[in-house]
Amino acid sequence: MEKTHALKNLTALELQAEIAQFTQRVSKLFHEQRTNQLARETGFVERESKLTGHLFLTVFTFGMSLYGTPSLNELIGLLNVVAPELEISRQGFHERLNEEAVVFFEKMLAKSVALELPQRLSKEIEALNAHFVRILIFDSTSFQLPAELASYFRGSGGGASEAAVKILFGYDFKAGELFYHVTDGTTHDQLTDSGFLQKIKAGDLEISDLGFFNITTFAQLQTRGAFYLSRLRSDVKVYQRVEGKLVEFDLATFAQNLLGEHAELDVYLQNKDTMLQTRLVVMRVPEHVKAERLRKRNEQNRKKGHTTKQRVQILMGFNLYITNVPATILAVEQVRALYGIRWQIELVFKNWKSNFKLAKVTGKKPERIKCILYAKLLLIMITTKVCLVARNYAWLNAHREVSMFQATKHLKIVALLWLIAIVLQPANGAQILGNAITFMTKRCLKGASKKRAYPLVLLEALGA
Repeated sequence: MEKTHALKNLTALELQAEIAQFTQRVSKLFHEQRTNQLARETGFVERESKLTGHLFLTVFTFGMSLYGTPSLNELIGLLNVVAPELEISRQGFHERLNEEAVVFFEKMLAKSVALELPQRLSKEIEALNAHFVRILIFDSTSFQLPAELASYFRGSGGGASEAAVKILFGYDFKAGELFYHVTDGTTHDQLTDSGFLQKIKAGDLEISDLGFFNITTFAQLQTRGAFYLSRLRSDVKVYQRVEGKLVEFDLATFAQNLLGEHAELDVYLQNKDTMLQTRLVVMRVPEHVKAERLRKRNEQNRKKGHTTKQRVQILMGFNLYITNVPATILAVEQVRALYGIRWQIELVFKNWKSNFKLAKVTGKKPERIKCILYAKLLLIMITTKVCLVARNYAWLNAHREVSMFQATKHLKIVALLWLIAIVLQPANGAQILGNAITFMTKRCLKGASKKRAYPLVLLEALGA
């Protein structure tokens, strides 16, 4: 416990000064002159118009917070709140959703991704562990679109829509930074296809779910000097070296005869291109967990007309992890706790889908779909970073954990005031945001029984 308290080495005034500087940076993101200049650079605005790029951007973006996925009439109504002198028709607004608008929104999204969190708040969170430069968590979400958009966003067809979109996300757990890749719904969850592999550097730890499992990728990460932690797919064969030759290892029998709760061994994995030597950690799960896993697997196989193999049935009773993190850094007992932080991004997705209706888009015009996606992602990036600042401050100042879900809901309430300030009273924007962060740190907290859950998982898992 003393280690946790050692993190609290900034005064409340210093922390508040960091937050004030951050809210100013967020406000500058929506600065009228800068956004109008960007609108001209992207070709969204070619001549003077009462409906400026700044006004269009802010109304469209904050409409996503206020309405989830607003109709054109709702957007025009919101525009009337901040600029009642403007008269624009539904068709006129619709026509502004063109390819230039897509580029404009994508450029603004890039600026929100690059928005820096308060350095000293972030460094305190980074101090949770010195073994990894970054802890990168990857995941994806996908949803169907109207079939008319199949030529722009290809879906899998069959029982699903011919059109779908997938968003791949990367999340730096220590620094709170996010990055993304938007693609069609048939794209596989692979780090190479998304360009994410190139973002991983020496000293980084990559954690992803089974959808990203790829032996070649793990080998490439190891060559880069990076670390990986993944669950092992139950259908992947495992080998050991015996008298200089690779021999298939009977993992099911080994697990079935396991006397303790966990075990570790060195194994080899291979595909047609790569051979990988890795640590394999085998951990027994409670019987009720195994039973639920088997129920789900059997149900999936029945729908496909298959039966669950005996090997798979046995391995359902175990968590199987592979990693190249040395045992001197990550002991076998700590593997599960470290992998458990991957669920943080699952909570982030749940938050986004619930509060921003991420999987709901309207319209059949591809440019409108893209504008909606980028506007939602822009709002998500900013909101998530604001909530992270509140979370980090609450932990460092009072050892309490902010509920990201409740904090996001509060920002949705503040959205209209924030929009009005951006358009009509820009000097007040930072203050409104600062007040929201203060409220989150006091009123959007998790229960007392969970108040130490987030940092201690890392502290205990990583030996900080």
